[in-house]
Amino acid sequence: MRAFEQNLQERKAEAETAKKERQARLQGLQEKLIEALARHADALTILGDDEYVTIILAEGLPFGMGAWRTESPTSRVLTVRKRSVLDYAAGRLSLEQFKQQVFVYEL
Repeated sequence: MRAFEQNLQERKAEAETAKKERQARLQGLQEKLIEALARHADALTILGDDEYVTIILAEGLPFGMGAWRTESPTSRVLTVRKRSVLDYAAGRLSLEQFKQQVFVYEL
């Protein structure tokens, strides 16, 4: 029984480490995408100034493709109003101010 409990604790620790690594990768990707939005989303001319650009970061299979492949999927939604993108492009917002305009939801 002691070996089982030790194995269980080791697996829990490994799962927690893997979760932290996924979170760190997701955070890095999120930062890069926010900067890409700041620099390039003004090219989305089909959107009105008060409409939103939204990016969904999801770990596992794409939406509509069935069940998740991971035990604990991590998803984030990034959304920003196009007006904020235009303000950044025009120099009315710094990159840090722009980042504050991006809503981030963790699912």
